[in-house]
Amino acid sequence: MNQDPFKSMYGISDTVVSMADEAMTTVSSVFSKIEEVREYNQLRVLQAFRNARFAEAHLGATTGYGYDDIGREKIEQMYAEIFGAEAAYVRIQVTCGTQILVACLFGILKPGEEMLAVTGRPYDTLASALGVEKKEEEFTGSLLDYGMKYNEVQLLPDGSPDLEAIKAAIKPETKVVFLQKSK
Repeated sequence: MNQDPFKSMYGISDTVVSMADEAMTTVSSVFSKIEEVREYNQLRVLQAFRNARFAEAHLGATTGYGYDDIGREKIEQMYAEIFGAEAAYVRIQVTCGTQILVACLFGILKPGEEMLAVTGRPYDTLASALGVEKKEEEFTGSLLDYGMKYNEVQLLPDGSPDLEAIKAAIKPETKVVFLQKSK
């Protein structure tokens, strides 16, 4: 690689250029593997487009109600294939993982049914959406506000699940057992 324009324009020494070349040579096999994976995944995505028979018409406007939205159905079919899932839920209105978790929980839980968090308190935004971290008198539209119940079991001091406490916490109204694995 001709480094002369960089050396003269930015004052980069021959030593730095040599070190950069050496570093690139050292990691070239890693970059090669990344390119191989990228190429494979790109072909998988293109095949998903083909299998869904996705066309320009599927990008057209809809009525806004979402009934029989063939474009959205095709996109969800492709996402499911690409990620190896039975189905996918893909919406531009869903902007984060917490929103989709809460939407799923509202769809699964009915008033009086319980979510049991078996790895301690969920992360802050999910705990807020569940209604776990709010003053009792305020209505926020959380799961607890709509009559769903919440319980949690703390992790053991070594960070592992407390299996005995989990068994004891499961009741007939427990419909969701929630495990969180995050930093």
